[in-house]
Amino acid sequence: MAQTTSPTEAERLARAQRFAAALDTRRDHLGMSLAEVAQAAGMTEQNLRNIRRGKTTPRPRTRRAIEAAVAWEPGSIDTVMDGGDPTIRPARAADVGPAAEFHAVPRADGFTDHVMIAVIAGIPVTVHVPQVPGRDPEDLKRALVQSVTHLKEELGDA
Repeated sequence: MAQTTSPTEAERLARAQRFAAALDTRRDHLGMSLAEVAQAAGMTEQNLRNIRRGKTTPRPRTRRAIEAAVAWEPGSIDTVMDGGDPTIRPARAADVGPAAEFHAVPRADGFTDHVMIAVIAGIPVTVHVPQVPGRDPEDLKRALVQSVTHLKEELGDA
């Protein structure tokens, strides 16, 4: 005999599936593994898998941590679970620190490269990310923030 699922259970699973699909799309876009998202959110990969499968419901603090890990605006997980689209949070130089600056450098081919200048461990550092066709310029800024943040952590200047 087939097992029936209550509407409440069915909706909970549907919400989890919508979240999982949106998270996978975002992870692919950012080039992050599930383990990297979990680590960035300060949680275990198993906990994130359980949320994706609908086995657990994330608490507000956990939702905010996941949203921050994939650069979604706060409230995006609820929006996704309700059937909407997440809102991507614009990258900000302030995510790296007060001395960080973004600069856009136009190229002759019509694309714009992005450069971030930051001070890490007292040393001025310049990170350059070229724009490629089909890549959102905001993704370039996020890549800069991630690169400089990682460098700061490696140098113990986080």
